[in-house]
Amino acid sequence: ISMITVGTFCGLTLMVIQYSSIAGLEVFWEQLTQRFGVRGSNSTEATTGFFGQKIKELGLIGFNYIVNYASLIVIVLAMIVLKIRGTKLLDFANAKPFMLISILPIFTLHFVLLNYSGHDFTTLYLSGFLAVVTAFVLSKLTLRKQFLFTGMTVVLGCAIYLFVNRPGETSQNGDRYNEFALQGEFVHTSVSDHEVVFWMGKELDPMTVVYAKRNMVEVKSVEEAKEYLVQNHFDQGVIISVQPGLLEAKKIDRQN
Repeated sequence: ISMITVGTFCGLTLMVIQYSSIAGLEVFWEQLTQRFGVRGSNSTEATTGFFGQKIKELGLIGFNYIVNYASLIVIVLAMIVLKIRGTKLLDFANAKPFMLISILPIFTLHFVLLNYSGHDFTTLYLSGFLAVVTAFVLSKLTLRKQFLFTGMTVVLGCAIYLFVNRPGETSQNGDRYNEFALQGEFVHTSVSDHEVVFWMGKELDPMTVVYAKRNMVEVKSVEEAKEYLVQNHFDQGVIISVQPGLLEAKKIDRQN
């Protein structure tokens, strides 16, 4: 525990020193609290409310774990159920330090940063624990069962992958695989270098920004976009209006 405490303190201290050296401690703290307000467990959305948002986030975390680890978890449970009679596969008394180091940080992450935990890559934090447990349980089985369960894991994992990432133009949730590429290309061809790009409608995804090769300002109305031009001394802009299956570009200037 002392090593975990010292390591955590050193890591946080280095992070503060590194990021505050860019624009100062005050700006660092301002950005940190702003991002925590968005990605933390206390974040909420006006459309769903606090509890509705938390249920949505927990469901997304569960979905990500199922997609990424369902095959491994099912196989490990099956191996434990079908363990060799009289053999103790897992000695939880001796495994407490390992479980504390590998699992406690993950629970802490999900508890403190519930919104951030909805990113599918956060499930990678559990991979070390599952890899060690799987290898340990496999080592207690016969060679024949090791090959059997390893093969079942590969087959089930491929089946889940193909279910989520279906062949064709759309994924299992109906979204087009090239949706962000099409949006970015539309923006790139609709806007000149001197014009400010405004995004209105559907929430702007960072991937659209990458494909468009342009920064964008999210607005809720034409009036808000014009006010931005006036306040920041820009002459012209383009509003990209996003509706389901429809993209429109409308040029504006701060005079009209």
